[in-house]
Amino acid sequence: MIAAIISLVSSIVTSGSTAFCRSSNNIPRPALMLWAWELPHRIDFIDGEKDEIGVAYLAQTLVLTGTEWRRIPRLQPLVVPDGTYLEAVSRIEVDRRRGTDYSDAQLDGLVRSIVETADRPGVRSVQIDFDCVRSKRSFYKTLVKRIRNSLPARTELTITCLASWVVGDYWLADLREDVDQLVPMFFRMGNGRRAVLSHIGSGRSLACSGPSNDSNDSVAFGFSVDEVDVIEKFKSGIPKQFAGDRRFYLFSPGLWNKRSLSKVKEEIL
Repeated sequence: MIAAIISLVSSIVTSGSTAFCRSSNNIPRPALMLWAWELPHRIDFIDGEKDEIGVAYLAQTLVLTGTEWRRIPRLQPLVVPDGTYLEAVSRIEVDRRRGTDYSDAQLDGLVRSIVETADRPGVRSVQIDFDCVRSKRSFYKTLVKRIRNSLPARTELTITCLASWVVGDYWLADLREDVDQLVPMFFRMGNGRRAVLSHIGSGRSLACSGPSNDSNDSVAFGFSVDEVDVIEKFKSGIPKQFAGDRRFYLFSPGLWNKRSLSKVKEEIL
């Protein structure tokens, strides 16, 4: 099948004019999603597995700075097979030098920009990637709720989570009713890495299961292909609450290729 090229230069993103055809509404979310960050990824090698593998691509970065915000569109091309399940990811960052006011005007701009990504060709779901600080969680909760209320009912909403949010910081319950899936990221964990690995290795529960605790669909685990030790630790100490079929997101610091994907799939599947 011919691979479709999603040209993500700003003007084309705005018009939604690409060679990609919108997917059928009946396509279920695959158990494995590949994050495609700001690199010229060619992921057309998943053509024979697109029912099992989807792509969550960085669609834009939204930067909060002072009283303003700005949008940085994706500039790199992405090549995927026709019919691939696509998720548009919006990364939110705060200007470290100037800080930000977290104003209502900024909130309005974020909601509008993120909701617009749901209309891009082939997109079936939307993801928010925001390392929200503790003091601004009320802002984030409002953002998530407003986005959920503004998205079409058929469009799923997922959010990434810092690993610390699910091993010792029980605040995600307030977001559960508005998101379809939480994605705790077990990579690039910084100073908290040892504590997180210890928690996982002991098999202790994670604070990210759904209200009924009987479905794994509402949680997916995020790993990086260059941190295999984390994946191994997870496999050996997976919490009993996720003992059934599991869902994963994989990040690659470099370009995706068939060999690297096959290798990491052997580790997690």
